Amino acid sequence: MALAAQTYLKIRARTAALAAALALCSSCTSIGPHPTTITLANELAAQVKIGRILVLPPLGTGTNDQEAELNRIVPAAVFGRYREATVVGGGLVAAVKSLGMPENAGEVLGASWQALFYDWLKAGKRDPAHMVLEVPYHDLRVPKSDRDLHKLARTLRKRKKDIDALKVALEHAEGAELAKAVTAQNKALAPVETLHRYLLRRLKVTYVVASILDGTAEDFEGKRPITLHAALINAKTGSMRYYSVSVGRKGDIPTDFTGLVGVMAKNLFEDAKEVDGIEM
Repeated sequence: MALAAQTYLKIRARTAALAAALALCSSCTSIGPHPTTITLANELAAQVKIGRILVLPPLGTGTNDQEAELNRIVPAAVFGRYREATVVGGGLVAAVKSLGMPENAGEVLGASWQALFYDWLKAGKRDPAHMVLEVPYHDLRVPKSDRDLHKLARTLRKRKKDIDALKVALEHAEGAELAKAVTAQNKALAPVETLHRYLLRRLKVTYVVASILDGTAEDFEGKRPITLHAALINAKTGSMRYYSVSVGRKGDIPTDFTGLVGVMAKNLFEDAKEVDGIEM
């Protein structure tokens, strides 16, 4: 069976689980906070029909455990919009193992993209003129043969200590901590990103979804704003098809913190349907 088919079947169980996770927000009608969305005209014109969409693990949730309730919300909302085109970043660990790669490498796939999106938000230039991320390690040579893959696996094993340091930085899913680790572990990330790029190509991923939750349950109880950021990013060019932000507070709708984030995510990706110009 071809790698793409094998990988798709392995992650299908995780993708199917998104349908259940979608229940966190699907019972709600279109109420509560609605997002502000900025689109990039050139990107909208360049791509209409897409392949697959990879959902990177969200930052700002306090944990990198992808089975945690907060971490299931954004992937579920993406699945609600893009359905079978959705690929969950955490599900790629199985694909990494099937290739004979170190498992820890699969657990940090996408770290460069997550850090780039965090840095972009921190810079504050959220307008169409600045909606492009520099593709990490854009000049990497992607493996083309089994020999190339074996060589990559050996390189990743040699970088185990550095990759484990990235895993530690990801434990709390905090953007600042991850961005610092990505800079410090630059050499380790090059082979990780090579593997990531290989999987993106084999799975025919057109876009990645990056997201950051800014706000905690304590902020919610204190009636401070809860902000959800998300972007649909071209996996080859780094151009954002759209960037969307939603802000909510306790009292906007009669629900708890998790319920509010669920409604915000659901509304964000439902509204994206009206502007993303994607044919499913």
